[in-house]
Amino acid sequence: TYHIASAINTGYVLSVKGNSNAKGGNIHLWTLNKTNKYVQFKVIYQSAGYYRIQAVGSGKYLGVANQASKSGTNVEQQNTGTLWQIIPNGKGYALIPKCSTGSMLNLTGAAVEKGKNIRILTSSAAAASRWMMAGLQVQQPAVNKNPATIKNHTQPGTLNAGSSFSIRGTISSPTKLTSVTVGVYDGNGKMKVGKTVNPGKTTYDLKNLDTSVKFGSLSAGIYAYRVLATNSGGKTTLVSKAFVVLGRGRTIADGTYNLAYTGNTKYAAAVKGNSKKADANIHLWTLSKKNKFAKFKVIYQGNGYYRIVNVGSGRPLTVKSLSSKSGSNIKMGTKGTLWQILPYGNGSYALVPKCAKTCVFSLASSKAAKGVNILIRTADMGAAQRIKMIKR
Repeated sequence: TYHIASAINTGYVLSVKGNSNAKGGNIHLWTLNKTNKYVQFKVIYQSAGYYRIQAVGSGKYLGVANQASKSGTNVEQQNTGTLWQIIPNGKGYALIPKCSTGSMLNLTGAAVEKGKNIRILTSSAAAASRWMMAGLQVQQPAVNKNPATIKNHTQPGTLNAGSSFSIRGTISSPTKLTSVTVGVYDGNGKMKVGKTVNPGKTTYDLKNLDTSVKFGSLSAGIYAYRVLATNSGGKTTLVSKAFVVLGRGRTIADGTYNLAYTGNTKYAAAVKGNSKKADANIHLWTLSKKNKFAKFKVIYQGNGYYRIVNVGSGRPLTVKSLSSKSGSNIKMGTKGTLWQILPYGNGSYALVPKCAKTCVFSLASSKAAKGVNILIRTADMGAAQRIKMIKR
């Protein structure tokens, strides 16, 4: 449990406005009072470097309004909140929300005073984005020294909407398994289908859950298949595999769009050098509403697929040599490939080329900057693969 203090003046800390217990209660800056539970926050490790941050007074969790990725979005308390990375940032820590990995928890205007609002802001080394965790090091999670293991397990590949998948695998544990969960999670981290059982023994056959987890009910989108097991040593993630579910219908209206990076929508896909050549490269560039080479016409073709044509060059978006290999470059073409545009969580989309159905349109780096290359990569639920379709 921590006080999360401003590095500018550690006498001021994050607080729930008005000691509210309500969902949506605002988070602002207030003077430190060690007996006030509404300025205390439990930091609880989840997995993959992420923490959940719970307000002690209300029991609710620190979150970004509407799980938005936009810089400047307000921070509030929510029923489940968002996940946060807590990373050294000079003399303090940066708190980075999973829904907006290009932004940090920020003190509005860097002004240390009662009631000053808290928001997220595009990554900055400024003192306003630096926080002291009550002067303590962030605690690392306990390591399960006797984890469960799995063998002979199946993992879903790309599926068509309505398709089934056979769950198989045998879990073994040195101590009794207190729970086993098999689930499918969307891009917001919400379980869409799944089931938890309590075996009470040291082995478990996942085939027992095969008919309980309905893959056929999944709509088109990007998902993660996970198998988790808990024993006396704690919880272990045995399988975590992203996969694609292809659709047969429209997922977005025809129109002209900027293909913006969800982590920082100031950047969007554009034709390098505003070229009209058939093999011109596609990369990330500062978004300009007037630049035709950063605009793309999205035209539905049928059976879930769209053609994506750059407005400036008049050429379609394609994968080099129509390759199915992860890491293949994205460029302009003559005929191009078709694409599915699938929901990916928090209002973002994944672009899946017909020539490589396990891969998605991706930044070469998750850090937004001019000139970052764009290619296809195997779906992994990462921020670099989430695109904001901004209609023009």
